[in-house]
Amino acid sequence: MATPTPAHVSWLSKVGHVITNVLRVIVTDAAPVEKIAVPVAKALLPGFIPEIDFADGIFSNIVKEAVAAEALATSAGQATGSGPQKLAQVLAQSGPVLDAWVAANFPGAKAVSDIEKADLINAVVAILNKISGGAPVVS
Repeated sequence: MATPTPAHVSWLSKVGHVITNVLRVIVTDAAPVEKIAVPVAKALLPGFIPEIDFADGIFSNIVKEAVAAEALATSAGQATGSGPQKLAQVLAQSGPVLDAWVAANFPGAKAVSDIEKADLINAVVAILNKISGGAPVVS
């Protein structure tokens, strides 16, 4: 009887699993995860500090661009109902940053599709809206 081949697990999944387990031990109500995730990741993975900093920068870039897109839409009188236009604006600004990160850190890797980039942007926007106390930061 052949031994089944284990399913492929990406390096990001492995790293994320380790960090998640450590954060479960460290995090309390007094120390929100967003305040310690980057320092913990850096402590656990010192060889990846440049990548961690860059990933943190990507998140911050997406936040900045999403808020800018929302502000622009609001000033144009389109606070709601213009999600696809706002997404396109954020994607145009943040997409090249993501492409540069992939190219620099994964030479020869397949480019990330706009659909996958949009999924990341939508996830960041969902987080922003969740932590804003119910009032959407970006709609």
